[in-house]
Amino acid sequence: MFSFEGDFRRRPQQDLSGATRKEKREALLQRAQSERLKREESRRQHNSAILIQAFYRGHRTRCFLEARLREEFDCKIREGNLSQWTVEDLVKPIRCLLTFYNDSLDAQRLACISQLLIRLSKVVIKLSVKGSQIPVNAAPSGCVDTSKSSSTALLNEGILWSWRIRRLLHICLCRALSIATVTTVTIEDDGVASGGAAGMALPLRIFEVFTFKEGLEDVLEEGSASLVVRHLFQTYQFLIRKGYFEQLRWLIEQRTPPLMGVSPRPPTHLAACLVDLLARPLLLLSSLKEPDHIQYSVLRLFARHILSPLPSEAIRLFVLPYLSSLSTFPFVTLLEALQPNPYPADDGSGLIDLDDEDSEDDSYQVNGKGSGPRLNLYRRHCFSFVRDEYSQKRVHVPHTTWLLHSLLTLEGRQYGLNRDAMGGATLNYLRILACLTTWISKGCRRRSQMRESASSGQPHSNSPLYSGSTEEDDEEDGESEDEEDPSRASKVAREERQAIEECIVMLNDPGRVNNLLAAVEHSKDPGVLNALCRLCHNLLLSRHLAVHQFRLLYMLAFKPSFLRSLWSAILNASQVSPLFGPTSESVSHKSSSSSFNSFQPSNSRLNLLRLISRGVETSPEETGRIVPLLAVFSTLFTLLIVTLHDGEFYGDDSLPGGSSTSQTSITQEQSALSGNSQLAQASQQPQQKIIQTSSSLNASISSQVMPFSLPELASLSLSLKDACLGLVELAFPESRPGVHDDYRTALRGQPQTEWAYGTDGIGQLSAQGSFHNQKRRLHHQKTKWRKRRSRHVWSHLFKVCVSLLRQLHTRDARRPFCPDGHWISRQVAILQTEGGASKGQPGSSSAVITPMPSSDITLRRRSRPYRPFQGLRALTQEEMEEGPPLSTREIRTATILREVPFVVAFQERVLAFQGLILRDKMERQGEASYFLQGPSIHITLRRAYLYEDAYEKLSPENEPDLRLKMRVQLVNAVGMSEAGVDGGGVFREFLSELIKTTFDPNRGFFRLTRYNTLYPSPGAPLIFGQDFPRHYYFAGRILGKALYENLLVELPLADFFLSKIVGRHSNVDVHHLASMDPLMHRNLIYLKSYDGDIADLNLDFTVINEELGETRIDELKSGGANIPVTAANRIEYIHLMADYKLNRQIRVQCSAFKQGLANVIPLEWLQMFDTRELQVLISGAPIPVDVEDLRRNTAYAGGYSPEHPTIRAFWTVVEQFDDLQRRLLLKFVTSCSRPPLLGFKELDPPFCVQHAGIASDRLPTASTCMNLLKLPEFPDEETLQSRLLYAIQAGAGFELS
Repeated sequence: MFSFEGDFRRRPQQDLSGATRKEKREALLQRAQSERLKREESRRQHNSAILIQAFYRGHRTRCFLEARLREEFDCKIREGNLSQWTVEDLVKPIRCLLTFYNDSLDAQRLACISQLLIRLSKVVIKLSVKGSQIPVNAAPSGCVDTSKSSSTALLNEGILWSWRIRRLLHICLCRALSIATVTTVTIEDDGVASGGAAGMALPLRIFEVFTFKEGLEDVLEEGSASLVVRHLFQTYQFLIRKGYFEQLRWLIEQRTPPLMGVSPRPPTHLAACLVDLLARPLLLLSSLKEPDHIQYSVLRLFARHILSPLPSEAIRLFVLPYLSSLSTFPFVTLLEALQPNPYPADDGSGLIDLDDEDSEDDSYQVNGKGSGPRLNLYRRHCFSFVRDEYSQKRVHVPHTTWLLHSLLTLEGRQYGLNRDAMGGATLNYLRILACLTTWISKGCRRRSQMRESASSGQPHSNSPLYSGSTEEDDEEDGESEDEEDPSRASKVAREERQAIEECIVMLNDPGRVNNLLAAVEHSKDPGVLNALCRLCHNLLLSRHLAVHQFRLLYMLAFKPSFLRSLWSAILNASQVSPLFGPTSESVSHKSSSSSFNSFQPSNSRLNLLRLISRGVETSPEETGRIVPLLAVFSTLFTLLIVTLHDGEFYGDDSLPGGSSTSQTSITQEQSALSGNSQLAQASQQPQQKIIQTSSSLNASISSQVMPFSLPELASLSLSLKDACLGLVELAFPESRPGVHDDYRTALRGQPQTEWAYGTDGIGQLSAQGSFHNQKRRLHHQKTKWRKRRSRHVWSHLFKVCVSLLRQLHTRDARRPFCPDGHWISRQVAILQTEGGASKGQPGSSSAVITPMPSSDITLRRRSRPYRPFQGLRALTQEEMEEGPPLSTREIRTATILREVPFVVAFQERVLAFQGLILRDKMERQGEASYFLQGPSIHITLRRAYLYEDAYEKLSPENEPDLRLKMRVQLVNAVGMSEAGVDGGGVFREFLSELIKTTFDPNRGFFRLTRYNTLYPSPGAPLIFGQDFPRHYYFAGRILGKALYENLLVELPLADFFLSKIVGRHSNVDVHHLASMDPLMHRNLIYLKSYDGDIADLNLDFTVINEELGETRIDELKSGGANIPVTAANRIEYIHLMADYKLNRQIRVQCSAFKQGLANVIPLEWLQMFDTRELQVLISGAPIPVDVEDLRRNTAYAGGYSPEHPTIRAFWTVVEQFDDLQRRLLLKFVTSCSRPPLLGFKELDPPFCVQHAGIASDRLPTASTCMNLLKLPEFPDEETLQSRLLYAIQAGAGFELS
């Protein structure tokens, strides 16, 4: 500030009291900030005061203007003779009414004008209809002069009348809402609703006069139908933008009386009028010539406000059935409107729709000077739609369960999608179902959190049913989330679950499914297949046994042509390169997809199946293109393989039920799958049975049953194997665990919640800050839900791909159709030699799983928390006490050995199994056991009562842990302890003899099949009473002990029994019946394809059992004695009979045996092997003794050497032995007659021959604990041969020592 007293400068102030005190930098900044805040607050208050004053002045002005217009209106009505009024007399009152109308003050004025309009309706209709036909560019702004021509003035007057009628119709609808709000519905004796219906008569009469198509056509001259349709559609466009569908929905819900059931007939005359008003704009679309995006906008608003929100009783029981009964309902157009991108590019030909302004009215000088520009504004306002609102800002339709339910209700069967030759309607229909069925997925759908507002009726945006909501919707819903009533939310959740069940029932409707399949078959659009797979994929994700519960799924499984086309689409699925485009090879592959010239994925770098096989992470778009196809194919083809026996699978007519009778059996399988839940469980079990390879292996399979030939199956399995290995790498990526959001927030510190900067200055954070917090929280919840769904989708894909691969491997193991080494993957190497190279994998390069020592392989139970695609998680304290967390390499290896172990060579898996046992031994026994110290089990047994003594002394009560070192002392028949100290050999002999006597069929625990293999006896309860499960538990423990000690025992077990041990499920299916009773299996397969009258066989659902002379009749199902076997239920009979023989009879025995086996060896370790491999692991390979291998790995002691004459004579004699005598020699020295699995180099300790003196009258002796043969010197080969044969054939045990 300047001073005019002579001082033009401000002089510094000086303090003479002492030294100047220096202000600190922080205090200075704080003081400056506080002053700046005060100035900002002052400016904000000033601006706020200006806004408040402006609003108040505007309000006072409007009130004054409305009061003046009401006086003019009342004066005009009082002074005029209403009975003689013309259209010109109505202009000023209507203009005033549209400006000042208030429902609480002007209801009588609206009624007066309505009655006058009804009397003059013909003239008004002619003016408004003609005024609606003027194009937008007919009279540009500033170019209209109504004084030049009377025809132009008449035309302009029609434009204004058209707009007035639309505004008046909107006001009448609002008046009807007000009347319905304050009145209730009562039904008179004649069925007519009273109450508010009388007051609503006049507003509804206005709609009847000015929106009834036939009435408008009668008023106008002939040939004006197109003009009427255009006028009515523009009128409905205006009303719809004003909330027409919302208002009618509310009226219908309020004015419809309670209903007893579903019916398309209106319960009252008022309900009939309201639902007719709702249907009128929809029925106009069929005769409309407007652009598609305008029609789509109307239908999307209809879906948003009528179909998508939670339906009331009136909507669900009356409105939807009524609309579905209309033959002209635009269902196909509705499907097009609901597509993700239904609008074409903006070419400027569409109409425009400006945002409506309620305060805008007619010009007071209609024929005056300024009417031109104003009239052009009305012309633009009334006749057009804004392209931006309906293209860039399209109406959002929430994808809810109610929308799916409504569309299925509206569809009906009269629309005939199967008659759509081009497949357009079918494609749109499938796309909509695929999009809407996403939210009924069991693993992807949370409990409903939907809410409905009385004004908008929109669902809760935080629900996954509302994933496509805009930011504005999220903000509104986020602000009111805390106000939700918990009881209402639970009620909505119950209603949603009920709607889902009803949707499933409608999706399973036979007529609907048959029409859909027929439409898919007739369609030529390749997009139909992708949309159908997306639908099926969502259904598969919805329930655990969805493939058996949805008719569409199991009917598609038995369509070989569909499966073949689906696999072709999988092979051709590739992403176009933005730089190079599709390769010529991929293009040619797509063009010849139906010929299957190459049954491998294209060699393009961007082939999606190859990307998955290489463990490359795909984008969301690529995931949506390949994952549904592959998941649906794997699930459906697995179901088909499970239901086919060998004659149908291999196309061999020599087997029962071959290709000649396959079509009949497939039809029976379809009917059985639709109603047999027990078959649904049995069909998921793995198939394991050994059948000899026939000469017709390479024959092409019948196209009626199998979609692929055997060579194609081999190629398919190869691609599927690579995909499974790639999924393992994707399931456990090499990445560090992410930081939790809470931890990240803690590191950043708490956000500022008291003060924040805003556009209007700095103030306390209240609504604005809360809004942003809620928006972030909603975004976080949506992101979390998407991640959870993504994990579920990929986990399901991994599960079904592995299941299909197992089924194919099981078939190949039983009857090979793949070349040798087909299943072994060169990309997997889990073991290393000392040099670091992978064993058995020469030349392998890029490996999915890097080589690792066998000691690093972990298949313990603590590896279970590492689930595929779940990411790394924090371990609990108990899990950390078991050891450090597994590395990604260990988790991948464990996953491969648990899910697809057959891709690893059998020898490597045996070494891995032995490495696991060795680690467990070191943890439990320690090194002290080698010195006869440490924890161990000491037992004394009588040789003559081996089983009885062992059963008592090795019971779980006496010896709970059989994995400890065991030392045995045998007592002979005379009660004397046998010679020899148990260094391991006595125990091995004891265990071999114990297993032999336990599994002896004469003891009664096990029974022989026709192939002389063993399985638990169904008659064991009759022999041993209620205590029989303990014996099977003991048998499982001693077999587990033999495997734990790497002891080979000659124990041939039945194939189906081994399948129960190594299978993921305890039950096996009909395919395993051949290993138990081949005659019954052949008869059942013959019954499946029997062409005669099955009633002549006199079969019922019972089975006769004879055990120990006792005959018992068991029912296969409840009331089975009274249910005859017919052609309709024979498939059920076959599976129930097989289930009884294989599972029900021996369920308790098998369960106890598995529990005993798992007590010693975890079943996860044994599940690395299939049935044949497990039999080899138990009994050794049934191969001759390799004398050369034994000689190379034999050690010598006591003076012997390979060049010693006695040693030369020994090997000469052994070479002259037959295979039985060689096995006796092995048993004499090692206590086992079969060679080790991996050769004699794995024998520990190695086979050794020791010098035992020169006396020629002595016999050779052995120390089986050391694998040591004590061989005296003999003068010649004959003496050595005779003494050696006598020793190995005597069977005297340790008495020879």
